[in-house]
Amino acid sequence: MHPKFGRVAFNGLLWSIAKNWGGRILALAVFTILARFLNPKEFGTAAAASLILMFVGMIAEFGFGDAIVQAPSLALEDVNLPFYVAMSISVVLSILVVFFASALERWFGVQGARTLIMAMCGMAPIITAAMFQEAMYRRALEFRKLAIRVFVANLVAGPIAIVCAWFGMGVWTLVVHAYLSAVIGILWLWHGALWTPGKVIHFKTFRSFGKFGFSITVVRLVEFISVRFLDVAIISKFGLAALGLYTIGSRVQKSLMQILLSSINEVALPILSKISDDLVRMREIYVQVTAFAAYLAMPLFFLAAALAHGIFTLLFGAKWTGVAEVAQPLLMLGGLQCVQFLNSPYLTARGRPDLVRHIAVIRAVAVTLSLVLIPFRTVPGLVVTFVVLQVLFSPINFYLATRELGISLVGTFTKLFPAFFACLLAYSSAALARPRIDHIGLSAILVEPILGLVFLICYLACIRLTGWEQLMASISFLLARFRGR
Repeated sequence: MHPKFGRVAFNGLLWSIAKNWGGRILALAVFTILARFLNPKEFGTAAAASLILMFVGMIAEFGFGDAIVQAPSLALEDVNLPFYVAMSISVVLSILVVFFASALERWFGVQGARTLIMAMCGMAPIITAAMFQEAMYRRALEFRKLAIRVFVANLVAGPIAIVCAWFGMGVWTLVVHAYLSAVIGILWLWHGALWTPGKVIHFKTFRSFGKFGFSITVVRLVEFISVRFLDVAIISKFGLAALGLYTIGSRVQKSLMQILLSSINEVALPILSKISDDLVRMREIYVQVTAFAAYLAMPLFFLAAALAHGIFTLLFGAKWTGVAEVAQPLLMLGGLQCVQFLNSPYLTARGRPDLVRHIAVIRAVAVTLSLVLIPFRTVPGLVVTFVVLQVLFSPINFYLATRELGISLVGTFTKLFPAFFACLLAYSSAALARPRIDHIGLSAILVEPILGLVFLICYLACIRLTGWEQLMASISFLLARFRGR
């Protein structure tokens, strides 16, 4: 491995963090302001239409982006045929959705959803085209342009969307925001692009990309079904307003995932693909990064869950009552997933996307059947069941990753358990302290900081007794990366 590779990789991580932190924090701020203007049903309608857009984009992309990133060697001409195929699929699927838009409107039971669905699907080719340029930048570890792209798109699209909401455009405000973000993003990426489509096509490379992309697409498809089926279940059982509540709650969790986890994952695949033959180095990075996620990232999710009631009331107002009950289990799930999600890039980099595919299929079937067969009376009850089912599959993900890397599963859990236990204890302490602090009659502005302090003290006290050495090792790992070691 080149001696400067670690420094280049960490610089890529820093720019990825800048993109995700800056862009996501700005996007979350805009999202919060829009929630003040729009109601749950409007958010639910837009979320339902977005499901279709995400499905079209996922099928059209066909895993080519990850295939480009992980390819051991790549000529610019190798990207041409995958690009043409993906763009063609994207256009064809968008046309099909337009054709069936009326049927989808009847299924959603919302008058006017047809036009919204048709409008949203127009973004599919734009998103697909942007994905190829993004993959090229990711492969080159050039995250600076990606970081600026996300920030600029949100900086321009956000204020315009807020103005649209101010003038009463309702759900179309979200469409305007989505289109502006997509158009600005693609213009930014394709200006001075690392690659432009050409006439030369390589069928041999395309077959290799297609084989790799098929596994990735199957995994994404089954995960889409297992995760997004929850949206469908909420629509069918409780309606679009309930989906709006879930959308708000899950959006905060996803934003935290993007800020704290996606930065690492985004850089992980191109880095790990370059050292996939160095098993010793991969083991070392896996242990260090997994512990870092458990001891320093996971507590932030549990802290957000502990403060959810106050945070959501402050951010979104009284009309979004009930969001905290939905967000709390999702945030705690995010804390667990920020550790286990690191497993997939390692398996993919080792050329074993089939393992990821198999577990994804099993999980999707189990989650979907459970949501269909189990009766639910409330949205929080449905969400809690979904979270429990996701957690039950976590040990399998760890087993596959540790087996592939030749690491002890028991030893891995032994190192991570103190962080899990400390997070649960700190969350429980804050939850028990809330009614007592509320009883005192303090201002709402003071309650959440006090509860946050309770959480922090309990977490550090528990870690001091059970996992202090591992916490210090994770902090040292982070500081060493900053020093370029």
